[in-house]
Amino acid sequence: MCVGLAFHLAQGGRAPSAEGTALRLSRALEARVADVEGAAEVRHWLQVIGHGEEHEWFDLGTVKGYRRIVFCQGVRDDVEEALGAGAWADLLPRMCEGRLVPTPWLNKDFREPLYLTDKPVVLEDGRSEEEKKYPELFRAKLEKEGWTVPKTVSTVPIPGVNMPKNADYRTYGLQR
Repeated sequence: MCVGLAFHLAQGGRAPSAEGTALRLSRALEARVADVEGAAEVRHWLQVIGHGEEHEWFDLGTVKGYRRIVFCQGVRDDVEEALGAGAWADLLPRMCEGRLVPTPWLNKDFREPLYLTDKPVVLEDGRSEEEKKYPELFRAKLEKEGWTVPKTVSTVPIPGVNMPKNADYRTYGLQR
């Protein structure tokens, strides 16, 4: 007689769904490959492992080659443990389809939040002292320049502005 027991640990009040396993696993694998081979090489190594071509990319006679073969086998083992035998051959190539592709023309100044290794970008505040003191002036300036600025909505009850002048601010909005 064989009895199996499985535990799923996650944030929140419910267990993660089985359908989301592949997504959670792919995110974890991407982070793992980035830690070992670097962020720029994630797609390359996932494709190499997914197509079973890792033997072409390193020398088993070196320590680095041995570590890579152990790493590649570990990635496969993780996928098989989570999704079943042979699932790595399907999942790893699918992870790379249309994903993990650099798009320099699209993200000219985009910084990948998962791999922030450069210095933070600091934008200067170009507002005048009056615009800093009265944000509505800055909002009006942006609208004149053609920007779409959402209407400012106050969440604080102000008599005569967003509530009747004679209303009690302590109870306004509580009556039905």
